[in-house]
Formats: sequence, structure tokens, C-alpha cells
Amino acid sequence: MTDRLTPRNVTVTTATIEVKTLTLGKRQITQSVFRQLVEEPLIDDNGSFRGQPWGYINHCPDKKVADDNLTGKMIDCATGPDHRHVVWQKGDELRRSRIIAYRPPYYGVWSDTTDLIVQAGYCTNNHEMPGWITSRRSDEFAFQQDGVRCTGTAPKRGWEVGYECATAAMLERARADLTEQIAQERVFQAARKSAWEAVVALPQLFIAV
Repeated sequence: MTDRLTPRNVTVTTATIEVKTLTLGKRQITQSVFRQLVEEPLIDDNGSFRGQPWGYINHCPDKKVADDNLTGKMIDCATGPDHRHVVWQKGDELRRSRIIAYRPPYYGVWSDTTDLIVQAGYCTNNHEMPGWITSRRSDEFAFQQDGVRCTGTAPKRGWEVGYECATAAMLERARADLTEQIAQERVFQAARKSAWEAVVALPQLFIAV
């Protein structure tokens, strides 16, 4: 039977909380000093770190940042996608980096190879889309390969300038090339996911107002 909670058997214990501050000499770094750090990407294209991360700051140094969807728009940093502002060491200098939370690509794989597969699928099926290719929009088509959704552009029709009918052999080669691309993409995405998990595990660094 569980003991009853009473003032006689319940006590309050003060826990010791570790707070890590970012200091310059003996003085705590301020937000204005943090904003002066050069902005430079910490994570390389292959998912590896370009330097030693120290921790993240719970402060957005810039009110507006470029949209990460490459739209050319500026968005509000604080209310934008989940992210971390990381302080990291590059040689004997400090940098800051805005790192967006990892999200699997919603579009799957899209490349020249997937475009060719759509074209070859159309050409080798009497210039009709085969059942394994579905339409997403008027200019995009999707299909599945190796458990991954792939997207390709609309095929060229026979009456278009520069049209050359794709063959079954071209389709087979493109399928083999796409299998390799998917394998490489999985390695890349796993590295990006691991990098974000490492960023989330970094300690929070406190700075002065």
C-alpha cells in the first residue's frame, strides 16, 4: 500500500542546476556581442561539423532571415521553423550558425534521372503514361522506387522541338542509376539527421541582455 503524503513524510529538496554562461574574460557576453559573431554554416553538405560546437543560445540575433525553402522571402526568425543558434569554434575564432531542425524531404528524389524515367515510361508505353506513374500537377509526375517517392517533370511530346523518343534500354539504365542515387540520398539524410540530433544535445549557453 502506498504511503499517504503528509507534512511529516514529505520534504522539499533543493536541486543543484548547472548553468553554463558564455563569458569573455570575466564578463558575461551580451546579446550585442553575440550578434557580432560572423554567421557561418556549422554543418557541411555531407552532414559533418566544420568545427567544434560549444552550445546554443536561446536568442535570435537577427529579426529577419532568408526563408530556408529558397523562395527569396524574408521570414521572422523567432516564429519561423524550429532551429538552434549555435556558437562554434573555427580554428582560433568563434562563429555562430542558425541550424534548422531536420525534416525528411517531402518531395523524395527529383533529378535528371527521375525526369528521364518519366520520359522513358511515357515513350515505351505508346506515348501514354503507364499505370505506375501518377500525376501530381500538370508539370510533375510521381512514381515509387525502392520504397521512395520520386518526382519527374512532364515528358516531351513527339511534336516538340528537340524531342527524341526514349527506349526500353534507356529506362532500364535510368532505373539502375536511380537505385544508386536513392542509396546515396539515404546516407546523406541519415547524416543530416544525426547532425541535428547532435545539435539538440548541445548545452544551452546563457548570455547577458
